[in-house]
Amino acid sequence: METSNMQSKSGRQSAKRLVAVFVLTLASSVIGLATYAAISPILRPVADGHYTGWSQNVPASGNFSLVNDDYCDGNGTYTYTNTLGNRESYQVSLDSVPPGSVIRTISITPCAANNLPGTISSTMKVFHRFNGFNSGDAPGSGYYLSFVGTTPSPFLSRTTFTGLSYLRTDDATLEIGAVFASGTLGIRLSNIFVTTTYDLPAVPEAPSRLTARNMIVPRSVQLSWSDNALYESGF
Repeated sequence: METSNMQSKSGRQSAKRLVAVFVLTLASSVIGLATYAAISPILRPVADGHYTGWSQNVPASGNFSLVNDDYCDGNGTYTYTNTLGNRESYQVSLDSVPPGSVIRTISITPCAANNLPGTISSTMKVFHRFNGFNSGDAPGSGYYLSFVGTTPSPFLSRTTFTGLSYLRTDDATLEIGAVFASGTLGIRLSNIFVTTTYDLPAVPEAPSRLTARNMIVPRSVQLSWSDNALYESGF
């Protein structure tokens, strides 16, 4: 009887030690998940978006495949439009932005030119769509393309949309695009990409109902708890 009591006491002490280790490990994980800003890698088009009104200079399975090279290839492949107000957009993948993050800025960099020769240049503006809603065209006068002729230029500056609070959910979508804003010479787009800055998820909701149970196997304890966090699994 005395031996049995000693084994039971030893089992309870082992369970307490394991619970303590678990709680300390959990606390360390929570501290490591504090919110801080991060930047995405360059995100390039992976599919056609909501707007697909522009034409292709060479046959392709999708307009996006003509503008997603790793560099601006000038007049190699491009999409174009000569219709004022015509829009084009492309889907990008948000896989590199963790679910639960809050996107704060979106920076779009195009490689573009007039599509037709002439002296009255065109103006192009960029925009984005998050979860199917347009951002509105980039503030300011947009890209005035007189200095690049009809060869898309890789030297156009990026346009950054700031003051955003886009929650990256599991099913969030992002598109980037361009619009022929003014002029008579059309737009030729050879390349476009985007980067984002975002706040990583805040500390997840703490788990609850932690229990420890002695098992038949010597020195074995089963832990169980309720996962209350939204944007991860097994916490």
